[in-house]
Formats: sequence, structure tokens, C-alpha cells
Amino acid sequence: MTKILIIISISLVFMNTYSQDIYPINGCVLFDSIPLKNVIVKNISSNVSTITNDHGFFYLNSKIGDTLTTFYYGMKSTTKIITKNETAQHILR
Repeated sequence: MTKILIIISISLVFMNTYSQDIYPINGCVLFDSIPLKNVIVKNISSNVSTITNDHGFFYLNSKIGDTLTTFYYGMKSTTKIITKNETAQHILR
């Protein structure tokens, strides 16, 4: 079974929208340490998605409690719930 590795870093910059904190999520999607391009990264909670660039990087806004999911043809999807206790860099397998 194939796995996708996502490295997510959450900036500590706070933006207020409708009195809820929005965090910019920056990440890189890797498979066997190789960046994957054209991976769909979707915030299921807000129904907003983006696609990784040629170097596997993506940018997406998220709130605490939102669910991020990756989709890539031929690979198992991965899911991550954004929590308050996120560190500067978090690895999702």
C-alpha cells in the first residue's frame, strides 16, 4: 500500500474573519522523499482546494478543527485535522 507524506507548517500569523482565526497552511506533499506535483489538497470543512506545484508545495487557509485531505491518482488519500497543538512542522503519514 502506498503512502503519501505531508509536511505542514502553520504560521502563527492570526487573521480575523467572521471572528474566527484563520491560519495560513503551507506544506509539501512527498512520496518516498520525492515531492509530488498536481496533488489535490482540499479543506473538507470549507470546501476549498488547491493543487501542489512542481515542487510539491501548497498553500491553503484553515481554521482550528478543519479537515485537510489529499487526493492523488493511484495513491491512498490522507487526512489531517488541524488542532490547537500543532507545532511549527507536523508530519502526516
